Amino acid sequence: MYPSFDILKLRGDGSEEWMGNVESYDVALFDIELAAAKWPGKYAIFDRQTGQREVFNFELLPGRDPESKNPDDYVLVTYSAWKD
Repeated sequence: MYPSFDILKLRGDGSEEWMGNVESYDVALFDIELAAAKWPGKYAIFDRQTGQREVFNFELLPGRDPESKNPDDYVLVTYSAWKD
């Protein structure tokens, strides 16, 4: 099986950084979640078979203690996802 899902990091200036490709949507989303935990922002999964692109916007929000400086206390959330 060939990788059919491209993973992209969307930059604020409108450019895209290709992060790699994988065989399944689930693996692509998992890889994005790992990256977004370190570098929040917009990411996309491009399906080479259908031509669809799904965009996710990840943000780190304070957990139980909003005053904490410990990165382990933050929660990764996606607050929007849409398809182009």
